[in-house]
Amino acid sequence: MVVGLLLIRPQPGTIVFGHFAGECVGNCGTMYQVSEKVIVRDTTSFFQNRNDLTKFSIKFQNVSGQEDEGNFDNFKINVPLVMLLDPRNKFGCPDCYDQGGYYFQFTMLGITRRFQIEKGHEPFYYKELTTDIDRKIEKIIVELKQYGR
Repeated sequence: MVVGLLLIRPQPGTIVFGHFAGECVGNCGTMYQVSEKVIVRDTTSFFQNRNDLTKFSIKFQNVSGQEDEGNFDNFKINVPLVMLLDPRNKFGCPDCYDQGGYYFQFTMLGITRRFQIEKGHEPFYYKELTTDIDRKIEKIIVELKQYGR
């Protein structure tokens, strides 16, 4: 059963991920919300709520809608099922030393999980998590630029 929790990687309906930094000027966090029908970029609201992630919600700034391209499922990250059960919400010490951090949120089976991650301190069962987030962000940036957003 434990092996199944590590290997099974379903795709959540909606996922949020991005970078954040505390001591910065200008854009201190960029988050992307991806669902089947829309991609949203938010550069305003994450850092103010990072100590209570339950208060974080995306403020719609840039949107790529289904009329632009179609299904956006390939912009999502498949999540190891074990991540749904992990009691931690922080890996490493993101932005403790002004190095910034990653944010990762998903909803699966009616449960929303929120994580802050320091690069190099990803969970043992998903060592490539921050790399996957970076790749998806690059792909989203290309998609939003394609439609002038």
